[in-house]
Amino acid sequence: MRSARAAAAEPQPSGFAGAPPEAKRGFNVLDHLRRQTTSGKFIAEIDSLRFFAIAMVVVYHLAAFVGDNDRLAGVANAGRGWFYHLASYGHYGVQLFFMISGFVLALPFAMHRLAEGKRVALKAYFLRRLTRLEPPYVLVMIGFAAILVARHRYPADVVATHLGASLLYLHNIIYQDGSLINTVAWSLEIEVQFYCLAPLLAMLFAIRRPALRRWIIVAIFAVSAFVIAPNAVGRWRLTLAGFLQFFLVGFLVADLYVTRWRHEPRAPWWWRGPQIVLRDPWLATIGGMCYTIYLLHYPFISFLGHVTLPVAQGTTPMLHLAVQALLIVPPLLVVSSIYFVLVERPCMDRRWPQKLRDRLLGPRMQPKRRAAPE
Repeated sequence: MRSARAAAAEPQPSGFAGAPPEAKRGFNVLDHLRRQTTSGKFIAEIDSLRFFAIAMVVVYHLAAFVGDNDRLAGVANAGRGWFYHLASYGHYGVQLFFMISGFVLALPFAMHRLAEGKRVALKAYFLRRLTRLEPPYVLVMIGFAAILVARHRYPADVVATHLGASLLYLHNIIYQDGSLINTVAWSLEIEVQFYCLAPLLAMLFAIRRPALRRWIIVAIFAVSAFVIAPNAVGRWRLTLAGFLQFFLVGFLVADLYVTRWRHEPRAPWWWRGPQIVLRDPWLATIGGMCYTIYLLHYPFISFLGHVTLPVAQGTTPMLHLAVQALLIVPPLLVVSSIYFVLVERPCMDRRWPQKLRDRLLGPRMQPKRRAAPE
């Protein structure tokens, strides 16, 4: 959950990471769906990990939706079977997103401190988060809020109040629950909290002794996982206090990547098999759209699922789930691809606000530039 989706990492060639295979000349659908980064570079394996994270989350919510409705319909053994049991662990895809976010956001700071890379300008860092992530999020939340009002699900004033809290990323704290507008937004609020804290945590990379630096990261992880998180209740339950340890895993991996792994001319034997899978261009491309898919999937499953549920209902729970997946997931990918191309992908261009201003104002209405001194 993108976050990781907005950072502009600048990896170096190594046996551990690389770009997906070059697209063939001519029209290629992947060229139009591939995620853009500020530097033009990205780690293919990371985008493929995003694919597995979003796949876990989608399967989790789809299985829960079908299983719950089968139980309400009185279907025997509803929500049971080995795949339902496996799908029940899909919510850990969110924690995987947190780890990826920790890695990608830590990477430019680690490169600067540990590899004499470019200094991270905090103003550009926060502006990038704002211009990259806000437009897709705001449009989706306003759109779903309008649908709730139009369908008379909740009074307009109630929807407006929850929408305001969600747009300010305060819904978790105020209501101690996921957003009424789009419940999966709970994790995005935690991501935003981490964005604000990441530059401060990145000061750990200023510690020159590698062993000391890594042990401090591990110590903070342990305190977060075993002391803070178990006691994060009430308003703190759905905040960074309960999940910081997952982001710190990404910090530790970023440290190891910058100081060790990126220098390896060839991946170790144990990584070559996973590397082949993770460098698949389709996995990396779909993974690059994970932010859009995450924003849309939960309401989409509910909306389309209520239409498709009767199909194969009354057969076996596993068959019913498989049929629903075939009927719901492909349309979800199509709709997500359209939204990604029209909304999210353009926001990956760091200059889109200036380009939009120029298009709206026109060349004659643009602010005059002062002449440079001769």
